[in-house]
Amino acid sequence: MLLCILTMNRMVIYGIRHGEAWHNVLFNTLGLAAYTAFEDSTLTVRGMGQAVRGRGQVVPDIVYVSPLTRTLQTATLMFPETPIIAVEWLKEYPQHTQIINRRSDKSKLKLLFPTVDFSQILSEKDLLFNSDTPKLTLQTQHICARQILKESAHSTVVLVTHSSWLKYFIYGDIGDENNELKHCTLYPLHK
Repeated sequence: MLLCILTMNRMVIYGIRHGEAWHNVLFNTLGLAAYTAFEDSTLTVRGMGQAVRGRGQVVPDIVYVSPLTRTLQTATLMFPETPIIAVEWLKEYPQHTQIINRRSDKSKLKLLFPTVDFSQILSEKDLLFNSDTPKLTLQTQHICARQILKESAHSTVVLVTHSSWLKYFIYGDIGDENNELKHCTLYPLHK
């Protein structure tokens, strides 16, 4: 287990890729259409099982989660007793060219996941009328992540996100897109 020392606090940070989702399965038969034909896919039954079996591997103080349905399902199934905060900076990349990475409306997500804190997510109305909303790159997403982690008083933090996001955090690039990280597996992070 790797320890991350930030602002004089000992902090252990773990990254978790969401459980198996429908677009992961459909890619085998549809190819890239699996990423462009479906918006904000959900976990498969197998993916839900992966998340439930992942419970208890770690007991975090806080969970930050990408606001996509598959990651929200994973976080709430794995950490039902832990505070969970949805944040845009954990979304999969690319965000705007692949329909699969567009999140559902905040109002819908709040109904589906009532235990998750969505206060850091813009509403649909805010997104529509705020053309200045920046399109996040993986680099800017990671700058946000590091800053928030640096300012955090928590000792154990989990980030529930996506394979490309985690690979960029761990290795500095997304590497081979065909070599995905395992679903619902703890990856110790340091930075």
